[in-house]
Amino acid sequence: MEELQQLAVYYRPYFRQDAFHRLSSGLGTKWNFFSKEKKRAIRFFSLDAGEDLLLFLALRYDTINRLVNSPTYQTIQLPKKRGGYRTIYIPEQLLSRVQRKLNTHLQAVYGFVRPPVVHGFVRKHGREQACSIVSNAAAHINKPFILQIDIKDFFDVISARKIRDLFQSELFQLNREMATILTLLVTHEGKLPQGAATSPVLSNFCCLELDHALIQLTEAAGITYTRYADDLTFSAEKPFTEVWMTQVEGCLQQHGFLCNSKKTRLTSRHRKQTVTGIVVNKHLNVDKRLYKQVRAMLHDLKYNGIEAATKKHFKLSETPENMVCAQFVAKLSGLLGYIKQVIGAENERFMKLERTFQELTAIET
Repeated sequence: MEELQQLAVYYRPYFRQDAFHRLSSGLGTKWNFFSKEKKRAIRFFSLDAGEDLLLFLALRYDTINRLVNSPTYQTIQLPKKRGGYRTIYIPEQLLSRVQRKLNTHLQAVYGFVRPPVVHGFVRKHGREQACSIVSNAAAHINKPFILQIDIKDFFDVISARKIRDLFQSELFQLNREMATILTLLVTHEGKLPQGAATSPVLSNFCCLELDHALIQLTEAAGITYTRYADDLTFSAEKPFTEVWMTQVEGCLQQHGFLCNSKKTRLTSRHRKQTVTGIVVNKHLNVDKRLYKQVRAMLHDLKYNGIEAATKKHFKLSETPENMVCAQFVAKLSGLLGYIKQVIGAENERFMKLERTFQELTAIET
């Protein structure tokens, strides 16, 4: 990070003079050989004063002032699988655009500090392998014992104060004014809002110390650890001891998080083991229920037609319109894409499903 910080100081005058043409000859030929991730990280680290942020976001002072002091969010309640509701905050269009730009540059910074155990909310960085639920699950294939722990109220416990402290930390080294402005742009009601583009990557930054602590704890015990958002997964050749599990919970509390004991799950290889929804007992596979669902959708599409299949799948009382039928086909295509991602395009089981889908959708169109 020190090199990036130094480069940010060097290039800051150029950004201020040439905000809308950053790749001009004024930045020097060396700039052109940096990766896009490095350029974005340097650009973010160059934010030092209010004028830098105005140029970076291409907004006027009064606009930034309104977004900071009077942001508008739409609140949506989404039902959870196990009961209750999850609150999603949808920022207004302009604020959403601001957060998306900040997210792009924050993701670039995170790529330089990401622990290899983190697989969620991560963009592909350079030539690194893409991270996903598949890469997260792959680390735990064919392990005798798997322990899964869920962090309670993950986004809610990451307060605005934590975010401001993060921006003022040794990693970002932003002054108090800039840290405060950025914090107000990415938080709502004193916490990270689910629905803001910046919340996932900022949650990863806030888990950096936790991840490093758990890496030390697991490596010492010969245990594999990965994290996908608020899902912590541990796998081992030997049973987990009560003492070690207590140490994990203590580590979470030490870093400001709590374990959701209702979702803690311990499985052995004699039962179905799933990690982020993917079966990992002997190799990566999807749940049998998903295969059954896709086969049923294809069967209805083949023998009953798209309208009947759509009506049955979405539990509709009336004949669906064309747009709804298109949503059915899109969902089926998405499920097939997920199966392909997990078991591979050359898998015979997938190829058979895909071939049937292609034949049926070709007939429908």
